[in-house]
Amino acid sequence: MEKECNYLKEIKTQDSLIEIFKILFKRKFLVISVFLIISALSVFVGKINYSRGKRVVTAIGYNYDGISKGLNPDGTRFNVAEIKNNIIARKVYEKYPILKEKGIGLTEFIYDIKINGIIPKSISVLAENSLQNGEKFLYNPIEYKISLKLTGDSELDSKILTDLTDEYLRYFKYKYEKNEIFSTLTMDDLSGYDYIDKLKILNLNIDMILKMASRLSSKNFVSKRTGLSYGEMEKVFNNLKEVDLKNLNSSIETSNLTNNIFDRKLILENTIRGLKIEKEKASGKADILKEMLRDYKPSNKKVMLSNVQETGLEFSTEGEYYSKLLKNYQEVAAQVNNLEIDINELNDKILKLNNNEELEIKITKKIEKVIKKYNDTVVKMNLMNQEYYDKYFADSVKIIFPVTVESKSRARMIIFVGIIAGIMIGLASAFVAEFIENCKKAIK
Repeated sequence: MEKECNYLKEIKTQDSLIEIFKILFKRKFLVISVFLIISALSVFVGKINYSRGKRVVTAIGYNYDGISKGLNPDGTRFNVAEIKNNIIARKVYEKYPILKEKGIGLTEFIYDIKINGIIPKSISVLAENSLQNGEKFLYNPIEYKISLKLTGDSELDSKILTDLTDEYLRYFKYKYEKNEIFSTLTMDDLSGYDYIDKLKILNLNIDMILKMASRLSSKNFVSKRTGLSYGEMEKVFNNLKEVDLKNLNSSIETSNLTNNIFDRKLILENTIRGLKIEKEKASGKADILKEMLRDYKPSNKKVMLSNVQETGLEFSTEGEYYSKLLKNYQEVAAQVNNLEIDINELNDKILKLNNNEELEIKITKKIEKVIKKYNDTVVKMNLMNQEYYDKYFADSVKIIFPVTVESKSRARMIIFVGIIAGIMIGLASAFVAEFIENCKKAIK
């Protein structure tokens, strides 16, 4: 009996499956139509989702001492937001007028640039373990991912992001990686300047070099090309400034040498004129004091001081009168004598101005010698700078991978679910249509 029951069940199952396939075959166009419609909708929705989820991305990495401590090459605090600072952002933004046409302002442009630090898995695990142990963990990323989702046009966004990162690399290199090369000098470069001005130009150039050498003197760097450190180069340039230039300056000032004799002579003559006026005033004061001393009689208790106010003299008591009078006379007489000496010295300088050919040759040779010493030292400094730059800054910031399109959308899931749903709903629609048809027949 059991075998007969099982046999009958199998016959009924087979009959049911046959009926199902008959219904599906009968309604095949409906099933296929429903499947295609739902699948097409899912593809359409997936495509929209994909477009909305697309961003263009790139990454940059840093490689220099200090980045792991969160510092810039110059020791200031590192700030990754510099990648989209106003200088860089504005320059790139203005390069694309289409952004204004699309109603995208500079503020929106800057906001849409996203920057995130890239943390290696090993660091993430270490950080997690530290936090679980109640320990603080600080990590400064050395690589950063930059993404942009701005116009909805991936090709345009890619160009914008490429320009942004290129502009940032130029900005970074200019600000922190400047390979400072100093220029040498020739006598032709200084030909249009007076002797004293030539020294001023040399002095300014040396000061610029000293500023850099001083900044880097603390670095533990010795050039393989020159065998010198920045501290030693600083001493060399200081010696050039404090010894060679000062001696040369002293020679020029003492000789009163100038390229423009007329102007120099005019200055000296005006100075002499002013000194002569001072001398006349001082001589007048000396004459008054001399007359007062001659008229003074110790036996007299009263002293005539009719002209004292004109000399600017003041006396506190009669007892101190004579000694102070004598002291003032001596001071004014010394002033007259000093002014006379100054006037004579300036007159001598005027005389020398007309006969300085031999002196010019001598001073010019000294300047040429100093310039040669300066140039030789500058060449060594430039070699050091190039070596220092190559060692520490050549690859301090670079692009890790070029701009690519990335999408965080669920388009694949949407399409997959849509296809499955299309199959299920298509099959179900066949049975619903068959049910409705049977109901209609039954009613008739």
